[in-house]
Amino acid sequence: MKKQPTRKQEAENKEKGRPSRYSAALAERICEHIRCGCSLRRAADKEGVPHSTVMTWAFNNTVFSDQYARACEVRLSALEDKLLDLMEDGHQVAGCGLIGGNLLNAVKLEVETIKWMLAKLMPKKYGDRKAVELTGANGGPVEMITDHDEVRIASVMDRIEEIRRKRAEEDHGGTV
Repeated sequence: MKKQPTRKQEAENKEKGRPSRYSAALAERICEHIRCGCSLRRAADKEGVPHSTVMTWAFNNTVFSDQYARACEVRLSALEDKLLDLMEDGHQVAGCGLIGGNLLNAVKLEVETIKWMLAKLMPKKYGDRKAVELTGANGGPVEMITDHDEVRIASVMDRIEEIRRKRAEEDHGGTV
């Protein structure tokens, strides 16, 4: 017959600290906010949970971690859509004259911020393209070393070695 644990053993086996508010439904609501374009901080605030708690869930709970990662990927698409909407809003605001000036600047700032976020989060798709160009002497084509060039290089190296030997002989009085 199995021995029943004592109260002390039961207390030691219980997790310490306040019970977690985590539930599948709460996690789904937070991820839905993120998928719609909210930051983790804003999504957690909307659900009344500290963002540090949500980060702990993402670190310790593999199911939530995967769910959160997918939500972040979908959020990028939401940011793309928002960027397109802002572009259209900017065209409408541009015609408003003085009133639209400040609003247009706000739209420009938001567009630039979203572009920056997308470039940092998805550099392959939205990052600045960096091209490396290799040129030869005076901007000309790069010259490749061929077998013929290797023979010439070897003869030049032999000649350099011969000159070094002669100088060493001169410096040491004719003996090396």
